[in-house]
Amino acid sequence: MGLWDLVTKTTKLVTKTATGVLNGVSDIICGDDSKDQKKQVEAKNTTKEKIEERKEELKNKIEVKTVECFKCGASNKVESKFCCSCGSELNKVKRFCTNCGNEVEDGLMFCTNCGRKLDE
Repeated sequence: MGLWDLVTKTTKLVTKTATGVLNGVSDIICGDDSKDQKKQVEAKNTTKEKIEERKEELKNKIEVKTVECFKCGASNKVESKFCCSCGSELNKVKRFCTNCGNEVEDGLMFCTNCGRKLDE
């Protein structure tokens, strides 16, 4: 190895070392922890994503049980005694025509579909 090769190799080594030292000093002076900051941001984003996924899972697991009003069709809580929309009693037994199977309102004497007299 010649003198010139030795000088070139030494210059490269000194330059590389000086650059590393300067970057380290710069990080200390400026407080640039960009790698750590990136990791922290990534961790926060991952945590937020996991929280949102868990919320969706829980929403899907929670089933709101409702009962439909036979008169107006509104949804009501199962424990409700009266419809929140029309005020009808919710726990009434539905009536059906024995001839055609049509659902009929309480209090009617005849089926509105086939005209047959309804049983009391």
